[in-house]
Amino acid sequence: MKNFIYILIFIVSLDALYAKDTQKLVWPSPPDEPRIEYVVSIKDYKDLGIEKGFFSKAFDFLFGEEDKPLASPFGAYADKERVYVTDVSYKMLYIFDKKKEKVITIEGSKKENFLYPIDIVTDKNGNIYVSDSVRAKVFVFDEDGDFVRNISFRELQRPVGLAISADGEKLYIVDALSSQIHVTTLDGKYLNSIGKVGDGDAEFNRPTFMDVGSDGRLYVSDSMNHRIQILDKEGNFINK
Repeated sequence: MKNFIYILIFIVSLDALYAKDTQKLVWPSPPDEPRIEYVVSIKDYKDLGIEKGFFSKAFDFLFGEEDKPLASPFGAYADKERVYVTDVSYKMLYIFDKKKEKVITIEGSKKENFLYPIDIVTDKNGNIYVSDSVRAKVFVFDEDGDFVRNISFRELQRPVGLAISADGEKLYIVDALSSQIHVTTLDGKYLNSIGKVGDGDAEFNRPTFMDVGSDGRLYVSDSMNHRIQILDKEGNFINK
């Protein structure tokens, strides 16, 4: 499952801003047992303690390249030592690699740039999948950020959320426009679609994001129906 279950916005007063370093920001507040702790805010590579190498600095000096801190971060994902963030203003994917102390930025393939990158997920081989809701496709890159292929098919209209099946063999693509979840192989072969437009069980109204449990269950944010739906791996309704 995605590691970013601790996504939470803290609105902090000026007094808290200048509080002692030892003070922790947690939720919920005492006397309830804390379940989420604020760790760090990431705006650019410096927030993760990543230093630019000499050649990167030299390139910046010669060609005038400036650091671009996150402007409008949208999707976030983490695996192992990496944090992936899409930015819809810069139309870019940021990859913050803490272990290798480097930042990779991806703007799309050589033939076409991102227009509206939304969500990110990676598979067991390190391949990176990025949905583009305007391009109506999913871009696939290898671990180094080199373009591999696009995933697109007739049924795919407005891809947003992405997830990999628990067995690591399938890609789930949430389609906000068709109000379905499309299922493909990792190399992009279309298999089937789950759900249809509606407000009944296993029906959706503008779904956005999803995640997969270790047991294979699908957790889908059914946005305009104002609920989370839980389905089995075949798309059968379990709960909401």
